Amino acid sequence: MSTSAMILLIVVIVLAAAGLLFYLWGRRGGIQVRPLSEEARQVYEADWSRLQERFVDAPTDAVTEADKLLTSLLAEIGYPATEFDERADALAKRDGKAASSYRKAHDALSNRSTTDDAADPPTDELRHALLDYRSVFDAVVGRREHTSSKV
Repeated sequence: MSTSAMILLIVVIVLAAAGLLFYLWGRRGGIQVRPLSEEARQVYEADWSRLQERFVDAPTDAVTEADKLLTSLLAEIGYPATEFDERADALAKRDGKAASSYRKAHDALSNRSTTDDAADPPTDELRHALLDYRSVFDAVVGRREHTSSKV
């Protein structure tokens, strides 16, 4: 094989590898998710436990806090911090199931704020929203052992 053919082959391989990297970068939403420090994980898990306990006395407030906690957590590890849809789309590129749960839970809160009567959603709907938020929380912090559906 001639030297020019060898150089051409190397250039083609490098371009193919670069193309693959750009493709994968685009599929991941163009973000780099950073690992959560152990200290931050402990703080978020303590905050999650507190809001989950609060559900009994103030379910709407607990679900609202869960939404805020996840927004903060996702922003801390590199997801877009400004718009919910951007964050959910970026999450979908990494974990479709978590993104689906995130959207369902967020929709439960959004539907409440757009209805004419400002009544809180039924407690069972809020319970499902909190369970959806918990599944996202568990996926993001790396806890996959939750199998119980109790809140």
